[in-house]
Amino acid sequence: METLQNYIGGRWEEPAGEDLVAVVNPATEETFARFRAGSAEDVDRAVTGAVAAPAGGPRAHRGPAWN
Repeated sequence: METLQNYIGGRWEEPAGEDLVAVVNPATEETFARFRAGSAEDVDRAVTGAVAAPAGGPRAHRGPAWN
């Protein structure tokens, strides 16, 4: 079964959290993936990555309707 990672600062990273959360298909109730619950450390890394990202990134020209 696939264990998903966090996309932080332009790359996939292993989360620091330890608790696993199942991703379930609601139609079949089948668990098809899982991910580690985010921790405060994960949030700090994500915020640091967002602050460091260039203001003119690939979505900068799109308006709020795209968000």
